[in-house]
Amino acid sequence: MECLSFVNFYGLPIVKSDREAVLTALRRALDVGRTFRVTTMNAQIAYYYLTMPEYQVALKGTLVIPDGVGLSWAIRKRLNTRVSRFPGVELGFELCRLAGKSGESVFLFGSKPGVAEKAATFLTQETGVRIAGYRHGFHNPDDDTQLGICQEISESGASILFVALGAPKQEIWLERFFEKTNARLGIGVGGSLDVWAGVVKRAPGWIQRMNMEWLYRILQSPRKKFKVVLQLLKFISIVNANGISGSIEEKRRFE
Repeated sequence: MECLSFVNFYGLPIVKSDREAVLTALRRALDVGRTFRVTTMNAQIAYYYLTMPEYQVALKGTLVIPDGVGLSWAIRKRLNTRVSRFPGVELGFELCRLAGKSGESVFLFGSKPGVAEKAATFLTQETGVRIAGYRHGFHNPDDDTQLGICQEISESGASILFVALGAPKQEIWLERFFEKTNARLGIGVGGSLDVWAGVVKRAPGWIQRMNMEWLYRILQSPRKKFKVVLQLLKFISIVNANGISGSIEEKRRFE
């Protein structure tokens, strides 16, 4: 199995290795038949982790990969080390490329009606992946409905499951129901389906290179993102006031 470097963030191991090492580790984990969940963590997800006990349970045991610049800033500020960011929308796309080459299939679950279908068309055309099925994220919250969704995913035969219900809902859903889907890799992808479907545009490349994509998304829909802004400010306050309890860990095997 592949060795990855981790940094300890309030008791949660977060991947420090670059994206090439991450993709190699994921590919090998799938090759040997491992079943696991992946979390792509930005500042908002880090805020939920620090303030919601239920969310701490949901993230326990997942492979946590840094997504946003806010988390990178926090780790650099308090632990004096850098982590390699791998945005979820890019990680998901690369996973589809890997699946396309290996013949594995992906199930898309979440977002508004019609979005997953458009995202499936895009991913198939751009990566060659086989989309085993898709389902929008508007459903009754009762367990019978959730188990029906799990059965639909299981019957599709998909080995990789993308869940786009938004944080913290998607990670909590995966913690509760992932095993029942019989997929081998489950990952929360947030708004990635909307990007792949062309419903939402990513920031231009120069904005991404400046690490300002988070601001671009807020400015696209400031009223909708007002809650996110407050959470980001609270996260910054927590980091500045209390620092990060953690340390840099040695490389260890992802197995």
